[in-house]
Amino acid sequence: MLIRGQEKKLTDSSLGFGALVVFEQDGESIPAIVMGYDRSKYMLFTVRGRQVELTSDRLHKLPNTGETKGLSSSEARLRYLQKLDQEARAWTAEINLAPAWEKASAENREFSNSELTVLLLGKDELLGHLAVRYALLGDKVHFKRKKELFVPRSVAQMEELQRTEEQRRKRLEALQELQEHFSLRLKDPSQPCSALIEPELYLLKQIAADAPHIDNQQRRDAKEILKQFCERNQIEQQGTLPERAYDLLERTGYFQERGTNLAFFRYLPFGDFSEAAQAEAQAVDPATPRAFARVDFTAKHCITIDDASTRDMDDALSIEQTQDGYLLGVHISDVASAIVPDGPLDLEARGRATSIYTSDCTRNMLPRILAEDRLSLMQGQVRPALSFMIEIDRSYAVKNFQLKPSLIKVQERLTYEEADRRLEAGESSLSLLYNITAELEARRFEQGGFRVEKRDAAVQLAPDGELKLVEIDENAPSRALVAELMVLTNRVLAQFTSENKIPIPYRSQAEPDQDKISRISSIPAGPARDYAVRGTLKKSTVSFVPDRHATLGITGYTQATSPIRRYLDLCIQRQVLCFLQHGKNFYSEEQFAKLVAETEEPLRKATAVSRESKRFWLLTYLGKMARSAEPLLGTVVRNDLNTPLMELDHIYTVCFAQTRKKPALGDKFNLRLVSVDPRYDSVRLEEI
Repeated sequence: MLIRGQEKKLTDSSLGFGALVVFEQDGESIPAIVMGYDRSKYMLFTVRGRQVELTSDRLHKLPNTGETKGLSSSEARLRYLQKLDQEARAWTAEINLAPAWEKASAENREFSNSELTVLLLGKDELLGHLAVRYALLGDKVHFKRKKELFVPRSVAQMEELQRTEEQRRKRLEALQELQEHFSLRLKDPSQPCSALIEPELYLLKQIAADAPHIDNQQRRDAKEILKQFCERNQIEQQGTLPERAYDLLERTGYFQERGTNLAFFRYLPFGDFSEAAQAEAQAVDPATPRAFARVDFTAKHCITIDDASTRDMDDALSIEQTQDGYLLGVHISDVASAIVPDGPLDLEARGRATSIYTSDCTRNMLPRILAEDRLSLMQGQVRPALSFMIEIDRSYAVKNFQLKPSLIKVQERLTYEEADRRLEAGESSLSLLYNITAELEARRFEQGGFRVEKRDAAVQLAPDGELKLVEIDENAPSRALVAELMVLTNRVLAQFTSENKIPIPYRSQAEPDQDKISRISSIPAGPARDYAVRGTLKKSTVSFVPDRHATLGITGYTQATSPIRRYLDLCIQRQVLCFLQHGKNFYSEEQFAKLVAETEEPLRKATAVSRESKRFWLLTYLGKMARSAEPLLGTVVRNDLNTPLMELDHIYTVCFAQTRKKPALGDKFNLRLVSVDPRYDSVRLEEI
């Protein structure tokens, strides 16, 4: 047995004619026979039948019995080397390095190739030595190479490397299966996707969406997938990497031809709920809410007013005449009592932060069984609520209010359109609500609040794929009524929490810049002026001290009327209910501030998904409009850039458009759509 250090680095001319060595080139080990030595380099004949010259530091000497000296021809040397290499590699496949690692790790030192060969095979002979070397050089787990020596890894290092190697093996398997899957989908797009390849498939979808979080390694992986796909199926591709990824997914039936909304893949919003969260949701029973002394308001005539498509209804209204005026009820679904704090459902809702609504899908913050059924204020169903009972005098001023955990039953579900028709017909209860809210709005405006005008539209996607454009009038009577009552509810809640020193996040907004406002009066009324007004607004901020909100014209405002769809609303409700029941806070200010911080990023992503999804469908509809002979009408809302920005009629979204001369704000143009690619927000418009 060799002692430590017996295997040393070769020195110049220390190898004689016929000596066997192995060297590495391009990651491969190559056996060779020494044929001579000249000017500091050894002349070698390799297993590939080539002659090369290498310095000694590139060579590893193999145990040699001298049989190579009798090989007189190149053919004989080649046969010998090839036989040796084949037999060694065959033996390598059977070698398990674990026993050598167990013995070597106990000594905590470096080992030579020869020492480890003896540990494994009992002796250091040519064929075994070469087979063990191949195994050591291919080893990713047991030993770390240190020049000509090998160091046994620690148990922790080995376990981590084993996990990494297993992941690598599974990924290679997944990539191979993915290519097979794509080939099958080219012929039959109904072929199902296995769980093994779902991560790789999702990566391609994110690449197609040009997701900003994708790193360089993931892009290289995607390029290799695309290259293999094209070579395997003899397909030529052109365009950017996202466009080529989209093309593959379109060919294989995962995407529609330029018709797939990529926003969800671009920003990685949440997927399915975990089994634990779904199990918790299934256990929620709205008929037996958690312990609260609840007031029974089920006899009150409660109504909901929402879009026809809304399923997650979290606010209901009631109004009744009293001796001194009116008792207004705004009833918010009690979501907090159904969700266990820091349980699986609560944590997943926190990670989502909000629900997302787009033309093609809804991604709820809570499982559908809760959001659209058991916690939704559905007509005819008894539901737990947090009721804001607000006393209004005969001049429609707020006199007093109380917050009460309650039970309610919605008597009527109205759409905005139905509510508008009833208001037009003069229905008494709705008209009373409208008159109250109109007076409340007028008083806010007297305090400096103002309405921000914006024409708006959205695309509805029919089951058959047809697109329908719906204009949204935020100033329609029923929408204005509901919006004002939500402002009122959030205002009185902010007053309640401030007076009782209950820490919650308040929302405020600084006053617009006066220098910007002064320049607006010269802009013609209409889209250009409305756009300029919106440009003067400051972003709202969140703090734990109530402050002025410039647009609303009030001091002290929060958001807590949508606990089904906004996580912080749920937490505020939990805070208030705990105070009402126990006289103490559920969260400290520090704990609540942490929740606000945790929800910032998912809220940012959700906002981006909503914004980009809406624009995707509007641009898709724009492409449909452009097929008609009618020109598109645009109003210039910004002219300080190289290309003017215009708001387009009908879809009320802004796009750049080429004009023949520099226009003024408010100018209107007939436009021609040159091209549009909604996937990547690419629009070309030019003046007719």
